[in-house]
Amino acid sequence: MSKPSSDLLYSRRRTVYAGMDNVKADIANLEDKISRLQEASNSLESSIVELEDIESTYEGLEVDENKWKGEEKDTFFEQYETYVESIKEFTTKTEDVKDDIDAEIQRAETSLATAQIGLSNLESTLDSLNEDISKAEEG
Repeated sequence: MSKPSSDLLYSRRRTVYAGMDNVKADIANLEDKISRLQEASNSLESSIVELEDIESTYEGLEVDENKWKGEEKDTFFEQYETYVESIKEFTTKTEDVKDDIDAEIQRAETSLATAQIGLSNLESTLDSLNEDISKAEEG
């Protein structure tokens, strides 16, 4: 088996460096994406807590029968029920969006781990190529 020439080894090393640069850029982009998504998730979590607080405040509202009677009472209850239902619906939709964001965070973290393994493999390949270059230059 013949030894690869120094020119071929240098070419392979340049290719590995280019691959490493690409993977490092991917890692930086994924880390940024995860950070932004985590910030959005945390913000939504705060919003959900606030919505649940609002919902619990209005959920057990009692109407003073002495002040609200007849049509006014019926109108109030209709609007009240619509409002409470709207809060519940908005809370559910917000939770769904947060779940989607959390799922995207998991996918991005998996991609990040894969990219980091790829970078580690490229670094090992580079070490091996550097050894082969040293040997080729000696002999």
